[in-house]
Amino acid sequence: MYASVAWRGQAYLVWEQLRAVGQFLDIVLANLHDRLMDPGPDLESTVAGGGEAVEFDPLDAFTVATAEVQVIFGLPEAKARALVNQAIAAAERLSVTADLLRDGMISADMFAAVVARTAIVDSVEAMRAVDRDLAAALARAGHISVRKAESIADQVVARHDPEGVRRRRAKAAAKKNMTSRDLGDGLAGIFLTTDAEEARLCFEAVDALAKAVCPADRRSLRQRRSAAATARLRGQPFTCGCTDKTGCTAELPTAAAAESGEAGEPGGGLSARQARIVIHAICQKSTLDGDDEEPGWLDGHGVIGADHARELASRPDATVRELDLEVFTDPDQPVEEPLIVEAHTHQPADPYRPTTALDTLARALFQTCTIPGCERPAWHCELDHV
Repeated sequence: MYASVAWRGQAYLVWEQLRAVGQFLDIVLANLHDRLMDPGPDLESTVAGGGEAVEFDPLDAFTVATAEVQVIFGLPEAKARALVNQAIAAAERLSVTADLLRDGMISADMFAAVVARTAIVDSVEAMRAVDRDLAAALARAGHISVRKAESIADQVVARHDPEGVRRRRAKAAAKKNMTSRDLGDGLAGIFLTTDAEEARLCFEAVDALAKAVCPADRRSLRQRRSAAATARLRGQPFTCGCTDKTGCTAELPTAAAAESGEAGEPGGGLSARQARIVIHAICQKSTLDGDDEEPGWLDGHGVIGADHARELASRPDATVRELDLEVFTDPDQPVEEPLIVEAHTHQPADPYRPTTALDTLARALFQTCTIPGCERPAWHCELDHV
């Protein structure tokens, strides 16, 4: 109980801090304005040059306030700038959401995260709608993780500013790269930046390969993933680490894998496990039909824009399956308030085993594990954890 109250109290103190920083920024703005209206000797040459008035630039106030906050709080410049940005957001862009911080309904980390995720919104009207809907969604969500708060913010932004989401995605695409870094002790790391769905497919492919060894392989799963990824990148076969090859039961591609063969067949480029890899993306049918810009969700990644969802559906290796939610509703209930009907939720022979449709619905609705602090993707969880 005390820890919960302390958490809420800390959120309120951060809100007060942001309010104070915002008030300080107002003072800096006023001082700069006064200096420009009545310049001293240090500004006379600038103002008098050519007889034209100096244009007032609010960015000067931001720079001055950031420098002052940096000194007062002993922060690095980047953190001081972020604090001033949050203060501006609390006073102007996200004032309704900031009230949740004041009331201890969200944490300081959550507020900082949603400030960053909503920064792409330019329109005043769109920002007002984002603030209203974001505050309502966070208030309903209860005690959630920072990542979940970011996901909610992304959904709200995608709904009200799809063009901003397109711009952010186009800008992010320029960051695609592959780099390596020395880690010392004879180790180095490789970091790949690519499309979210490709990253999921790459990881699942490597993971499936690493799990296809026989029980006699004594390497940890992490070590096997490293070896499998290295082998794939170099175009070489990944082999089981067991010592007795005569009794090896590994389901791995043969040495001819890189050259020919069907997936899952001997000599094929994919193991039988890899051929069964599926990643899930969820969106409204209206999004696929182009009727609206409602965002989608990529399992293991998070919110994706409507354009991204449509691109995934149009891939040659994609399978689109519709889930009719009316099978879960009572005809006597309004559509706006669906009531899950027992007859449609379990298999006929086992009332404790959900139907495939209900299983899919639960994972699609909750998207991740619902145990506090766990961010495991829904399709990688036991259903009772979703």
